[in-house]
Amino acid sequence: VFGVGADGTLTPVAGSPFSTGQPGALLSLAAFPPKACAPRVGLSATSLTFPDQRVGTTSPTQVVELTNVGGMVLNLESIVVNDGDFQMVQTCPSSLAPREDCELSVNFAPAAIGARTGDITITSNDADSPHTITLAGTGVGPFVEVSPTSLSFGNTPIGTPSTPQPV
Repeated sequence: VFGVGADGTLTPVAGSPFSTGQPGALLSLAAFPPKACAPRVGLSATSLTFPDQRVGTTSPTQVVELTNVGGMVLNLESIVVNDGDFQMVQTCPSSLAPREDCELSVNFAPAAIGARTGDITITSNDADSPHTITLAGTGVGPFVEVSPTSLSFGNTPIGTPSTPQPV
């Protein structure tokens, strides 16, 4: 019989055949890789690309699910958006139990015309921390719509003003 230490290592429990050196059953550790016991960040997406968005307006929300795919409690130290053109609302507590998840809801609201980039940085007790979600979108200018879309002036002699038509 083995216990799992705080660092994810297996330790023989006192009184078990493994702790006394007596012959016992064989134990295969292949089914228990060390990282499976540690806290691990799992993300449903590692990048979000938003469609063209008019400057001064906000896009529909895109959601990333953050899951603790490890075997120990995941402590979330910070979740930060690193660009003002992207906003995030998140439902994450300070820690996630194994297989527990939370959502990061992201919007794009470009402040200027052109390609805009940013990222979300997630810092935790995962050995591979920090994790990054890249963000991209393009801010586009305001559009002008003209109505009607065509005008007909008929036959007008050269040098003669036509009758004005409203647009």
